[in-house]
Amino acid sequence: SLAAVLSRGGKFVQDASFKVRAVQEEKSQVFWDGVAPRQPLLLKPGEYEVATNTGHVSVTENIRLEAGQKLNHDTILNAGNLELRLEDREGVDVSKTIVTVETDAPGTTTGRRVVTRSVQGVPTFLLPAGTYYVSARNGSITAKDQVAIAAGEIVKRSLKLPAMELRVRTRLGDQTAFVSQGAEYRIWQLSEPDLQPLTRKSSDAHTGPKQRGHKSIAKNSLLSIEI
Repeated sequence: SLAAVLSRGGKFVQDASFKVRAVQEEKSQVFWDGVAPRQPLLLKPGEYEVATNTGHVSVTENIRLEAGQKLNHDTILNAGNLELRLEDREGVDVSKTIVTVETDAPGTTTGRRVVTRSVQGVPTFLLPAGTYYVSARNGSITAKDQVAIAAGEIVKRSLKLPAMELRVRTRLGDQTAFVSQGAEYRIWQLSEPDLQPLTRKSSDAHTGPKQRGHKSIAKNSLLSIEI
């Protein structure tokens, strides 16, 4: 029989898939490809390769069967679960937040490799044991964290997007009425003057979520505000 566990003596993984093929046969016949079979596989004596896949974990190992042997093979994944909670602030739509998980990749241009991305509100990842860099991005707003996952561990983290709602209104001269049409606003982050404006929105005083910090608003002249 075939099964997969997160760690030695640890929790079983229900949705793992297995591929079993003969090692020494020329055509490398595949005897099983799918989730664990309900009934034991009947195989002749010999050496077989078992490839196990689930989540972002892949393990390949060889086993040997002797005549008359009954083998219960548990693949040890050496993996853990990462459960993320995205804490939204006013104006931040969590459903549009992109979560990226990266790991170290020496020798590459950036030094990191993207393991997976998700737009789920409460993403959960099954990952090999190791250290990962997690980022959540919603428009120009980003939250980052570094996570270490041990085999068999369930790591739960919350990512808070450092944002708040910004509403801008315009009056002409001493008039008390606010301009409701035709106004255009551009918002820059003063700490990054070379970046393009974070938001451009016409005929609407609500400009959406902004990252905390010092921002500037331009409408004919440059105004600075503190959020």
